[in-house]
Amino acid sequence: MKTPKPFWDFEPVSARAWKQKIQADLKGGDYNELLTWRSPEGITVKPFYSEEDLPAGSGENASRQPLNWQIGHAAHPESEEGISLAREALEQGADGLLTTVNPENSGKLTGVKALPGAKWFDLRGIAPETLETLKEMADASHEWLLDPIGDLVATGNWREGMASDLNGLGTVINTSAGKTGLAIHLSQYQNAGATRVQELAYGLAHAHEYLLRAAETPDIQPLLDQPVFLVAVGN
Repeated sequence: MKTPKPFWDFEPVSARAWKQKIQADLKGGDYNELLTWRSPEGITVKPFYSEEDLPAGSGENASRQPLNWQIGHAAHPESEEGISLAREALEQGADGLLTTVNPENSGKLTGVKALPGAKWFDLRGIAPETLETLKEMADASHEWLLDPIGDLVATGNWREGMASDLNGLGTVINTSAGKTGLAIHLSQYQNAGATRVQELAYGLAHAHEYLLRAAETPDIQPLLDQPVFLVAVGN
């Protein structure tokens, strides 16, 4: 038995019919002035899109789309409220939790560890207390994400020095039983004012810098297979 598609029992509506209905609801208001806007990239964004907006042959790219997605939720371990919200998100369908770990909260991850589901820990700096937490939370189901170059971008300085910060990747690999990966923080570029095109360009340059450093810092090489790109989400 073939599973029906969502809204299968509704008659299709043309883009022209949608626009006529919208214009009627605007009661004389200008459609373009009120409901379209221009993005920083110079793209005019419309209030709705239909199949008619797709370029010819676009269906050929369907096979390149991911076959499934994991829904993640940002977990804040500093308070009971943060843990409660994370638990609620998992109960409502989230697959895992992403927690930003810094020297200030690295000793407060017990509540997150006790929750079910996959866990990604985004390490912002590797302090002695962070390494102690890695030892205590050794678990193959966790993934520890690091981005020393992203820390440099965010603060303008290496935490201890370029060689020391990059070599910290190997320290985490050897300390934790979990998987270690690179996290390329593209979002901080857009948060600093970059357009989406610039965010992508800077992010690729960011990742390329790790490729260049891999020759001098061998610990980086195995992490380049599946880097994690953290992007800003906008309209």
